[in-house]
Amino acid sequence: IRKKYEKKEERRHIFNYWKYTFSKKDKQTWVFAGFWGNSYMDNTMYLYEYICDNHPEINAVWLSTDEEVVENITSLGRKAYLANTKDAISALKHAYVGFIDHYKMSDFGKMKGLNHRMKIVQLWHGVGIKKMSDIIELSTIKGSQLSPDIILSKDDSLFERIKKRFALIKNAPNRELFEKYLMYVCPGNEMVRDCHKALNIPKKRFFLCGYPRTCGLYSKPIPSGTKKIIYAPTFRWSQYLENCMVDDLIKSLSLIQKTMEAIDGKFIIRFHPHTWRDNNYK
Repeated sequence: IRKKYEKKEERRHIFNYWKYTFSKKDKQTWVFAGFWGNSYMDNTMYLYEYICDNHPEINAVWLSTDEEVVENITSLGRKAYLANTKDAISALKHAYVGFIDHYKMSDFGKMKGLNHRMKIVQLWHGVGIKKMSDIIELSTIKGSQLSPDIILSKDDSLFERIKKRFALIKNAPNRELFEKYLMYVCPGNEMVRDCHKALNIPKKRFFLCGYPRTCGLYSKPIPSGTKKIIYAPTFRWSQYLENCMVDDLIKSLSLIQKTMEAIDGKFIIRFHPHTWRDNNYK
């Protein structure tokens, strides 16, 4: 009975995804969501608050599966809807663009209203250059795999093109579709090199700028004096990967020291608390 119900729900999800695709889009309606659809943090939060405070002409809407998140945002006089409610569905199906900071498949998931024509802007939640080459293999989020089986390629034969068109109908509602991003915001060409081939994102989709959460570093005067560089690696939930990361850092310390002396800088290391807890570093 459970499997039958799940199959029925999946068919409904696919039907709604394409039904909402034909909804009229409003260029002034922008939807935002956080990691797993239930958080309020990172780059999407900072951009959402900036838009709310500085661009009243934009209908900025935060969508969440968490009632407390919605209540906290609305208590500040901002617009937020609980996922799959009437207002949330209306905002999502009419939205011209959606902002995510992790994956579309985690941030919006299978929210009703999600559709093929809503444009996606990927802000990414990190503050530095992320190594993206193995991001698909590391991800636990269903649908965050590459989609060469449903995205057309210029080298496809007529048969392959027809096959992909049919596959798109069934699979697109549950895929990240990196190739269809309207924009991928990143801090520099190093990240473009990492992400372009790894995620099949066209180079023309990359937008080089600072992240919303670090805009203060660009808008405020930087005091003169010693340059400070912080290294705060993300915890990977693997003692083996943590050990490899620390070992690589130790091997690079002499080079880091020489570089800091050359630029009169200070290199600050901040490991995640779990890294310190699980290992005995001295």
